[in-house]
Amino acid sequence: MGLCLASRVRDCCVIGVELQPDLADLARRNAETNGMADRVQIVVHDIAQSLPEVLGKFQCVATNPPYLAAAAADPSPDLSKALATVESSAGLARWLRVATGALEPGGTLTMIHRSDRLDEITSHLGRLGWGDVAVKRLPPASRVLVRAREASQLQLRDCPPLTLHKPEGGYTDDAEAVLRHAAPIVF
Repeated sequence: MGLCLASRVRDCCVIGVELQPDLADLARRNAETNGMADRVQIVVHDIAQSLPEVLGKFQCVATNPPYLAAAAADPSPDLSKALATVESSAGLARWLRVATGALEPGGTLTMIHRSDRLDEITSHLGRLGWGDVAVKRLPPASRVLVRAREASQLQLRDCPPLTLHKPEGGYTDDAEAVLRHAAPIVF
């Protein structure tokens, strides 16, 4: 996610947080190969622990946490895939607490997650004081993009969906605009 952002927004700097050292190394090599090593830093860290203070605060946090609660999951036998898809050392509540805690005042949290966990996500965000929540569905996938900002009361807005694939295959024009032409995702 961070490398895509750095590619699309040429004047941003990205600090990626990755649990798995091999994947962190892959991300670093990818940033170097694509001429972004000066703007992309990858840190190996477990979200179950507080972020290192040296990282500071951010204007934006974009996150792709594991989608499946450990109690409801049938994890892959491949440990790397299991860690990427099933909550382990940090559940969704912890993940959101760390993500919102890393933001500057007025900052924005953007995440992708399963639509069947949207109520849980908005409930956690509301308790954390991040009640300005906009949701963009990604049909036909059971995923949602969630954008949150600080607000004392929960204000949930459903935004127009972003359909990624044409029925006959291939990306829709809207998806192509985002993926290939750096168009912003509008909430």
